[in-house]
Amino acid sequence: SIRRSKIESNRYECKQGLYDLSNSRKINENLYKDMIQTICGIANVGPDEDGYLFIGVADKESDAIRIKELDQIEPKVINQRYVVGIDRELKLLNGSLDDYINKLMGKISKSELSEPLKTQVLNQIDVINYKGMSVIRLRVPKQNEMAFIGSSSFTRENSRTIELDGRKMVSISKLFD
Repeated sequence: SIRRSKIESNRYECKQGLYDLSNSRKINENLYKDMIQTICGIANVGPDEDGYLFIGVADKESDAIRIKELDQIEPKVINQRYVVGIDRELKLLNGSLDDYINKLMGKISKSELSEPLKTQVLNQIDVINYKGMSVIRLRVPKQNEMAFIGSSSFTRENSRTIELDGRKMVSISKLFD
């Protein structure tokens, strides 16, 4: 999946991990909100194909360099992306891979992401081992109708997730007719 898209696009998103890259290494709570909005946005690109969100893949070389400094790991390069894995963050969490995934799933489960998208994403979380590094792959299945987070909705424009205003929402909804 990572090899299929040379750059982040409207159907692919990469996150280096759940922890920030500061010296204090705290969980980035805003990242959960961003990921849920991105899941919604990918689902609203249209009903034609699935999308993916990868955790453990940096899309910026500067992030990969910083991770190398902080965690003493050697990133693996694929198509201008840097696989850094999440194993390095398990040490920060003082937990297991299951703990990490359960925390992520809990945030998605408690979100206002619309059904059936929320359940489908929760049931299609994969952990991929790439050259000894664990990467989480969230599959965002193609949808038959628009997805929402509460009363808000999002879409993707290339690598950006944007909130829909009235006109864009009408336009996007027509993709699902």
